[in-house]
Amino acid sequence: MFLGNLAIKEAIASQNIKISPFKEELLQVANYDLRLGQYIYLVNGDYHLIDLSKEEFILNPGQFVLAHTEEFLGTVNVVGILSTVSTVARHGLDIHGSSSLLQPGWYNRITLELSNRNHTQSIKLSHKMVVATVSFAKLTGVGEKYKGRYSISSEKDWNPQMMLPKDIKIIS
Repeated sequence: MFLGNLAIKEAIASQNIKISPFKEELLQVANYDLRLGQYIYLVNGDYHLIDLSKEEFILNPGQFVLAHTEEFLGTVNVVGILSTVSTVARHGLDIHGSSSLLQPGWYNRITLELSNRNHTQSIKLSHKMVVATVSFAKLTGVGEKYKGRYSISSEKDWNPQMMLPKDIKIIS
């Protein structure tokens, strides 16, 4: 069952959902909007760090960058489902090419894989523009919490290099 805005507030009060910083105006009827963070990595053979608080970035058709949310998120016994905000999607912006699921026990800024799918128009990226939304659903039968390599224990542990890809895990 998806959580509505009142249930999201209750889950935040009981610490089953953590959003930092939380802004009331970003809370919607059935989701919470997320803003583009300060840094992006331009991916074109190597990784070039760009600070969006100092300059906007024009994402050209077919171009790809790694970005992050302004907000830190985490859940307990709740799963988050990430999606692109429809307004920016209509311009051609896609915010993720991979997992859209936020695992219980995970805490971090969300790394976004931004691409411009519009074949004719560029998209201006600005720090704190609303690009994503997260919906929450109650999760039952959880035996363990996330123990992967993309979670942090404290916001002060975060740095832009955390957006960069890690070695691909092979399990035999």
